[in-house]
Amino acid sequence: MTSESPRPSAMLPLPAERVELLALRKTRLDRRLGYTGARRYVVFGYSMGGGAVFWKDGDSSGFGGQWRLFLEEVALLGIPHHVDLGGIDHVGTHVLLVDRLRAAYYAVPRASAEEFVALIDGRQPPTRLCLCAWPGERPPGSGAKGPP
Repeated sequence: MTSESPRPSAMLPLPAERVELLALRKTRLDRRLGYTGARRYVVFGYSMGGGAVFWKDGDSSGFGGQWRLFLEEVALLGIPHHVDLGGIDHVGTHVLLVDRLRAAYYAVPRASAEEFVALIDGRQPPTRLCLCAWPGERPPGSGAKGPP
């Protein structure tokens, strides 16, 4: 008989700076945005350089064409909470973190979401912005350097 240690995600709390977007609860929006994987946690955001919605789940990442859904329905829900999920002319300071098991949707600062997705898989957080933040798309005040 073997004993497996719990996955890091079972012990890792969600980022403290999260804001739950209750209007999205139980909507299965992750599928509407093009995610077909099976991971519990997925990050979504808008990349104006690619004109698309990106997603990352720790195992894989990709882009989808549902930018209008993201910008016209999701991003607007952040405004009352003073979080910026992006717009047609700028990258957001926040991204959408989805807990697919609970069907819960959170606005989370980009760096915190990147760190969380890495840590739930037991990896070190990235030291560079993800490719979803193309050069020239850095969030205001981020001070972060993008990919060369």
